Amino acid sequence: MGLQPRRWVIPAGKQSTVDLQALDWAGDPVAEQEVTATLAQRAWYRIPATQAFMPPSWGYTDTVVSTFNVTTGAQGQAELVVTPPQGGSYVLHAETHDADERPVYAETSLWVSGPEGAAWQMAEGKITPVADAKSYRPGDTASILVPTPFDGPFQVLMTVERGSILEVRRFIADKANPLVELPILENYAPNVYVSFVVVKAADEETQTPPDVRVGLVELTVEPVAQTLAVEIIPDRSTTYTPGDKAELTVRTVDAEGRTVDAEVGLAVVDKAVLSLLEPNAPSILEGFYGERPLSVLTGDSLLTLFSRMVAELEGSDKAVEIMADELTVGGRGGGGGGAPPQPDVRQEFPDTAFWETRVRTGPEGEVQVSVPLPDSLTTWVADARAVTADTKVGEAQAELVVSKPLLVRPVTPRFFVAGDQPEVAAVVHNNTTSELAVNVTLEAAGLSLNGGAAVQAVRIPAGGRVRLTWPLSVPPSGSDTALLTFSAEGSGYQDATRPTVSQLPNGALPIYRYETPDVMGTTGVLAEAGSRVEAIAVPPQAGTDTALTVRLEPSLAAGMTGGLTYLENYPYGCTEQIVSRFLPNVLTYRALRDSGLNDPALERKLQTLVPEALEQLYGRQHSDGGWGWWQSSDLQVSTYATLGLWEAQQADFAVQKESLTRALDYLAHSLSSELDLTTRTWTPNHALALYVLTAAGERWPEGVAESLYASRERLGVAGQASLALALGLADDADPRVITLLDTLRGAAEVTATGAHWESADARYWDTDVRATALALESLVRLAPDDPLLPQVVRWLMLARRGDRWATTQETAWSLIALTDSLVASGELEAEYSWGLALNGEALGNGNVTAENLREVSETRIGLAEEGVARLLRNRTNALEIARGEGGGNLYYTAHLALYQAVESVTAASRGITVQREYCAVEDDAAGDLTACVPVETVAPGELVEVRLTLIVPQTRYYLVLESPYPAGMEPVNPVLLTEQQEQPEPGLLPGEGYYGWWWDPFDHRELRDERAVFFAQALPAGTYQVHYRLRAAVPGEYRVLPSTASEMYFPEVWGRTDGATFRVEP
Repeated sequence: MGLQPRRWVIPAGKQSTVDLQALDWAGDPVAEQEVTATLAQRAWYRIPATQAFMPPSWGYTDTVVSTFNVTTGAQGQAELVVTPPQGGSYVLHAETHDADERPVYAETSLWVSGPEGAAWQMAEGKITPVADAKSYRPGDTASILVPTPFDGPFQVLMTVERGSILEVRRFIADKANPLVELPILENYAPNVYVSFVVVKAADEETQTPPDVRVGLVELTVEPVAQTLAVEIIPDRSTTYTPGDKAELTVRTVDAEGRTVDAEVGLAVVDKAVLSLLEPNAPSILEGFYGERPLSVLTGDSLLTLFSRMVAELEGSDKAVEIMADELTVGGRGGGGGGAPPQPDVRQEFPDTAFWETRVRTGPEGEVQVSVPLPDSLTTWVADARAVTADTKVGEAQAELVVSKPLLVRPVTPRFFVAGDQPEVAAVVHNNTTSELAVNVTLEAAGLSLNGGAAVQAVRIPAGGRVRLTWPLSVPPSGSDTALLTFSAEGSGYQDATRPTVSQLPNGALPIYRYETPDVMGTTGVLAEAGSRVEAIAVPPQAGTDTALTVRLEPSLAAGMTGGLTYLENYPYGCTEQIVSRFLPNVLTYRALRDSGLNDPALERKLQTLVPEALEQLYGRQHSDGGWGWWQSSDLQVSTYATLGLWEAQQADFAVQKESLTRALDYLAHSLSSELDLTTRTWTPNHALALYVLTAAGERWPEGVAESLYASRERLGVAGQASLALALGLADDADPRVITLLDTLRGAAEVTATGAHWESADARYWDTDVRATALALESLVRLAPDDPLLPQVVRWLMLARRGDRWATTQETAWSLIALTDSLVASGELEAEYSWGLALNGEALGNGNVTAENLREVSETRIGLAEEGVARLLRNRTNALEIARGEGGGNLYYTAHLALYQAVESVTAASRGITVQREYCAVEDDAAGDLTACVPVETVAPGELVEVRLTLIVPQTRYYLVLESPYPAGMEPVNPVLLTEQQEQPEPGLLPGEGYYGWWWDPFDHRELRDERAVFFAQALPAGTYQVHYRLRAAVPGEYRVLPSTASEMYFPEVWGRTDGATFRVEP
């Protein structure tokens, strides 16, 4: 039962109506329900505080004014008519009983104006004005009750405020509790604040001191004049078919029905995607005309008489400031005679079919937009959001249904693993009014049909559907993708499609195989004419997909292409990897441009890559100006991100000035804060931060450089190199630079493979390769003629694993240093011939010139096949690389990828132990720490909890835990609205962890198509148990890749579980 006053504020002695609504638990009206109503006047009294510094409390007494009965009508409604006799606060109470004689209550308040003094609930120095409605429209008149604790006469200052003072009234109230009428103007939308200052003069006769009261009430005003009526009209009311063009008419008119010129953002999005989550942004009307904060502060010298009130006003000022800060923070068919034509295969299934931000309706207020519809059989939602030059706004939606008379919906996993035996299916729908005889065919390129026929004949009733299945096998070797095509044909209708869950081009599904982390490879460089033979041994346990990849790179520029591509396509997106994705590319582009070499393809790529990465960085920047790996600000990550912003700006990309300024301020503040400590702990990060400040032309915090230099022995190679760069960039004659460079030269390890520096500290992403890259960068920039440089370049190139280095940080800094070495090395000019052979059989040859010195020659060699000279098992293979006379270097890498059957992979621990369990889920299980009941087989639709036990004997930094799924399972994401019941969040199991159940060291987690991933910036020594849930989807027997854990920037520390087999059986 509910009560709703038609007016909240009424004059004393006037009738007022309150609407009553009675509903049952199903929401249906309850008719003929007798209700007893009681109107009572409520008098408030103040109860003094019983303890020091505690606020007073309030009590009240109710005096019944009237009692009466009403009976609900057919719609469960009744009207309660009341007449409050005098001013004050009233309560209307309604009571009845349900069919089981259980009491049901409802209550609402009324505020009544009148000349009598009333016992209102109000704090010292305050009044609480009350408006008679929750919202208003322009042209309405608001009635505002101003309750006061004293009789008239008294002075009232009323102001209508928001960003400024919109209206001022000053009047004398002759009686208590005046009722003020305020016409609602158009410019009051979306809201205004009506403020009152009430001043009661001293009364000499009664010796009553003066009194001052303040208060305000917010009025919500509907933005009628600012609202656009937007309409989307499709060119047909019937369904579309894939490939059709939907012609949409978009119309915009104002509140008076006149057409207006508006700019429209139009999106056409799959409704299935929109149903996953709540909208991530408010309506455009709310965005433009949502509630606005009060920016006017009220003050008066009289207020200083009331110290408590002043304190409360200060508190409200702070609340207004906080509110302002929060609000300003940046959300086909048919066939004739003869052989039927082959159907087009549906394979493009984007989430968004159309997106255009600047569609203009023009003076006529109308525009036609043509939308090509993709292959998805779905309902598309067209969403139009419009704005005019004078900021009238509005939005509208329309739905476009895409279907076919005969259609096929594939049911497949999102991926496969070598050795899987899935049972894929197709659900075939007959949307016609007649029964159809249909032949349904599966073509499975890359997979084998495991019994049964590829073509199945079936009869489908009108409006019905059938489900057909095919058992498949995924071969242990062969293609790394599977191309499944499901087609149906019958009675002149046809459809063909690839799996809609695919994320690859042409609808292909990936096939994963286990590649051992113990990669076998070799690298080298031929600086002079001659040849070199590398011995390649293939172990007997190598899988049939084992292959040797040989890359010949005629210059440093060519040698860097693989690393650049690796960073661009790195699968994760922490802040460090966002920066690494574009920073080396930007520096390479700038170096080539400054050397007079154009790379149009790289330039085009950067025009998209850099702005996208910058937008991500802006979104992740914290209020203090810094960034974190995933969450809270961290000097190491912030310094690297700031370097990325600065270098992008230097390469003429548009960078937000405010973002860069805030980032530089964060670095300066971090350095100053460390300097202010009694015991300072200078790290390589502080030295790199000083370098970034110097590069950006910022002044150093006073004393920081001197303190860092004094602590240089504790900075390590990376810190010393960064400090040298900072000092040298500020003053190339600074004698401290010479000292630092001499220290670096003395620490270099010079061997037959080149020169490098040794350093390892996972806290600072520091490895031998990264330290060597930073040392090379300092030497190239500060001592470009140093004879050590060629040896360092050689060592870095030889330290690669395939076409890149081991981590994103190693790869990024190596590319940065090698880019600066590129021009000085003279390797932008080369001319020689080359050849490649295996076991005496020629594999390729070519010539290097200045025109192709950035082109890489890559050759992939598999295991020996009958009649073909390839890699040989159980013997040493001779790989020969040769080059002729001429300038330049020939770099090469030979990378032997060893694949192993998943079920034969055993657990291993190199500093981290990982264990994996599949546990049954009971209906009432809430994801807490209960004993695991192991399962290896489940039915479609059943849940499985995956538990990962992680044992780390000492603190590990920047740890990533990856857990692949069985291919026939889908992850349960509790955030999605599609989950029918509450599910536990993936993460640390309650009861586990270093500090107990309430502390989760994993600061980021992802549920991807094929694996769950958990990240921890610092994981203290201990045992942890992480869990997430899967739901069985597609029947079959599946191989499960091992779960692994490793330090992302120190990958020599890792661990893995066994490979596994899991079954989904109907």
